[in-house]
Amino acid sequence: LNLVEEILSLSSLESTSSELVKTEVDVQAIIAECIFALAPQKEASGIAFDVDVEENIETVIDANKNQISQALSNILSNALKFSESDTTVRIRVSEKYDENLRRFIRISITDQGMGIPESQIAEIFTSFYRASNAQSSGIPGSGLGLAITSRIIDLHGGSIGVESTEGIGSTFTLDLPAHISE
Repeated sequence: LNLVEEILSLSSLESTSSELVKTEVDVQAIIAECIFALAPQKEASGIAFDVDVEENIETVIDANKNQISQALSNILSNALKFSESDTTVRIRVSEKYDENLRRFIRISITDQGMGIPESQIAEIFTSFYRASNAQSSGIPGSGLGLAITSRIIDLHGGSIGVESTEGIGSTFTLDLPAHISE
């Protein structure tokens, strides 16, 4: 059922020709909702979440709340799935400015998991792709979560990146355009 839902979600995202319906959403609230939804998985794994929001920043973005929730849930779920028990997943929210002085909300998610082989990092956002160590671990997955996440971030005018060291862990960084008030 999850596989069918992921395929339908990706198909829908790839065929979207209409404008996204966006509203003002607070990234902090979405993160809190995702953590709440993942509580059973978190409790079973013994992994803790540590959320750190940079002081005095506005964390509102213009976005489709359901899609951003799905993107964050995919990355947080992977962090739980691929990390060792009794470790911590760190979530940092900060702001970033690009070369044109546009403000972005940066969400960095760092796990202490198995990491991704360096030679395979460029492929992980490809549909149905799973890193060799993920395949050999016996941990189930379809290889669609990061493809869906990448597409959602792209549709929102943002970017996603990853730094990873095999055997140490990974940091996924999402930059989303900040809300511009009237």
